[in-house]
Amino acid sequence: MYVNSDFSRSSRYLDPPEIPNYHNQGGAAHIFSRFDFSPSTKDNLRLSLSTNGSNFEVPNRFDQQLAGQDQGQQLRDDSESFGWDHIFNNTTLGNLVLFRRSSTSRLLDPNETGFPFFATQDRRLRNEGLRANISHEFSHNSFKAGIEAHRLPIDEAFVLAATDPAIVGDPTNPVSQFTLTTPFDFSDRRTGKQFAWYAQDRLRFGGFTADVGIRYDHYDLLVTEDAWSPRVGLAYFVRQTGTVFRASYNRMFQTPPVENLLLSSSPLGAVFTQVANKVIAPVPPERDNFYELGAQQQLGQYIRVDVSHYVKNIRNISDKDQFLDTGIIFPVAVARGDVRGTEVRLDLAPIHGVNAYVSYANSKANNTTPLVGGLFLGQTSDILLEPGIQFPADHDERNESQFGVTYSARQGWWTSFNGRYDSGVPSEVDQALFATLPPVIQQNLDPVRGRVKPRAIFDIAAGYEWKRESQHPIELQFSVSNLFNSFYLYNFESVFSGTHIGSPREVAGRIVFHFSSAKTKPDATGGGAHGR
Repeated sequence: MYVNSDFSRSSRYLDPPEIPNYHNQGGAAHIFSRFDFSPSTKDNLRLSLSTNGSNFEVPNRFDQQLAGQDQGQQLRDDSESFGWDHIFNNTTLGNLVLFRRSSTSRLLDPNETGFPFFATQDRRLRNEGLRANISHEFSHNSFKAGIEAHRLPIDEAFVLAATDPAIVGDPTNPVSQFTLTTPFDFSDRRTGKQFAWYAQDRLRFGGFTADVGIRYDHYDLLVTEDAWSPRVGLAYFVRQTGTVFRASYNRMFQTPPVENLLLSSSPLGAVFTQVANKVIAPVPPERDNFYELGAQQQLGQYIRVDVSHYVKNIRNISDKDQFLDTGIIFPVAVARGDVRGTEVRLDLAPIHGVNAYVSYANSKANNTTPLVGGLFLGQTSDILLEPGIQFPADHDERNESQFGVTYSARQGWWTSFNGRYDSGVPSEVDQALFATLPPVIQQNLDPVRGRVKPRAIFDIAAGYEWKRESQHPIELQFSVSNLFNSFYLYNFESVFSGTHIGSPREVAGRIVFHFSSAKTKPDATGGGAHGR
């Protein structure tokens, strides 16, 4: 038996869109439990239960704060899974998992304070199904095959009304027709399904290893599609030099996000768009071709270097957009995406209690129009509907680097120092808008490059495990994030993601109590194989 529970409260729950932290309190609580039972030496049963919840305010911009906007959100989810592992013999193992997950999201504004839009939402998502697989060990290979089946009920309700007099009095604005007395009222429910089977094998001959597999997916919700996903990975270990060479290819099929999928794909949403083409297409699944080449080299006893280069070609690349000026995010899809880059990582194995790593990544991520699914809103919608226009993805960041150093003492205490460098993501700010921004924002934007300026953020942490030899150890933890209290932007006026301001210095402390009848704590992840 294993039970884990935690709760938190913060006056800066989300990344706000303004420098001042307006209307941003929130809290969350989580409970997870797992129960294991072995009726025989060949069978193991496990039951996993969890429930989570959070209540938080929707952060305001300055004009919304002046208008008294008081929107809040409530998130709830619960999950239940039952698993059975059966050992047929010393080379064959079977696994079966039955599961159910449910989540609800409510955007609340009981006093109709929203500005420039009043909005409420109530949606529920469920995922019910099973996974089953069987694996067998041969002399030179490990074979595994399995199936998955999902039932996907979705229920969405959404209400929107304009409250800004400038919008209500503008007959050219399509939202002006929806007021507090005659709001836009959307409600829909669907039940989708997804089925998949897969087979994979790992072959080993000397220093050579090959992973090969095939997966079939059938998806049926707002669109019906089938996909075959082959994959192959090759690796060769040169024992004399401690070198590993590897190469892989994966074709992947990613179903669209289900959050607000019905609203995003509904023709009723066409009333909000001012572009000539008002056809709303359902969001299609994403299809990826992923290629990777890499090598790993052991240098002496303690140092390991890993280098990889990857290319990812994407059709119907999934993204998200904000529904007008509300707290609602909905999925969209762009025709094509191309992501490629190189990553280098160096790891230092523990030496006298010290271990460390440093990594560097150089990448480039571009999307190519047109938008092919979802609700097309905003001033750039007509441009994004034109085919063949290439633009950097919201997450396109050319250079990233991270490092971490940890010292662990035999007495039970440890300390770590970590840092991260980011060269900056794209920004849609132009020179005219740039001139009107506060100086601290201007200092973090490069309007010539059209990007957020680079930043470096550092964190420290320390901890001590008290009574660690007992069955009820207590962990004391202390951390400081953004050690030098640097002001920075995650993004600013990006195409789909909008604006988010990074967190200032945060000091946190934790006390963790362990209650166990054994010194070894069970794995809390649960679940089973998924064939990915």
